[in-house]
Amino acid sequence: MTAGGTRATDPHDPHDHLVRYVFGRPDAIAIVLRRVLPAALIGVLDLEALRLVSTAHANARLRVRESDLCFTVDARDGDRRIPVVLVIEHQSTLDPRMPWRALVYAGEIWDRYIRDHPGRRRKLPFILPLVLTQHPGRNTPVQLSKILDVPPGLRGVLGAPIEVVLYADDFSGSVLGDRAAPAATRALVEVSRALLHAHKNPAAPSRRRITALARQVDVLLEHDRPEDVGALWMYVITAFEADSALCDMLMRSASKPAREVYMTIAEELVAKGQRIGEKRGQRLGQKIGQARGQKIGEKIGQKIGQARG
Repeated sequence: MTAGGTRATDPHDPHDHLVRYVFGRPDAIAIVLRRVLPAALIGVLDLEALRLVSTAHANARLRVRESDLCFTVDARDGDRRIPVVLVIEHQSTLDPRMPWRALVYAGEIWDRYIRDHPGRRRKLPFILPLVLTQHPGRNTPVQLSKILDVPPGLRGVLGAPIEVVLYADDFSGSVLGDRAAPAATRALVEVSRALLHAHKNPAAPSRRRITALARQVDVLLEHDRPEDVGALWMYVITAFEADSALCDMLMRSASKPAREVYMTIAEELVAKGQRIGEKRGQRLGQKIGQARGQKIGEKIGQKIGQARG
């Protein structure tokens, strides 16, 4: 992400790719919400009504801003249902201004809402911001008032003219205790969170933890979810070094069917890399050949021209 919240899309970013693939599913993000939101808040949200919506919105300068994921969910107020916008941002790097970015996203969403609903002049939708961070949550500021350049004593007098409070999940711990989620979804979220956490906290996963994760990969295969296993292995291959301790422990712990999926993906990536390398080599060879041919042709033409002259 750029500093202003405008996404500089990198299709090769394995972290964002995995987060979008996994947590773009309502049942998967519901596990995270049940983990990080206060019980009172979970009590009024109808998580079965979670709906993924578009995250792109252009501002007045036609710069497109985009949060990682955006959902709508209903909050129950007696017989009424109040729509709430859930804005989710993933951070693989530390950002000390994260609450400010959440405020920027909220402003853009409200701006689009005002344009789309010109007849509703007095009300704006409630926005609930959530950050998924691969670094320890304690290092991620979650309140806008805490990053304002004001001494604590003076802050007590001035107050907070605008406050933003983020809910944060740093992918630590386990979600296997969440029995409200289907087993396959629970397994996918468990392994995804653990891998994302391990990338920034390489000393965190123990052999016992890796063995437990390998069992969850088998749960996905037992529920006929080979595409999810493929996405997890793709992340391992692209985000970790092949000789890393995590890869070594995973391969030692994985079952034969899980290893076969891993090897298939690895071989496909190698073959794809060879094809790309061959094409690039051919193009480079053509350019070099054309340049050399042009120089040789110029020299021969000069000699012929001199002889004729």
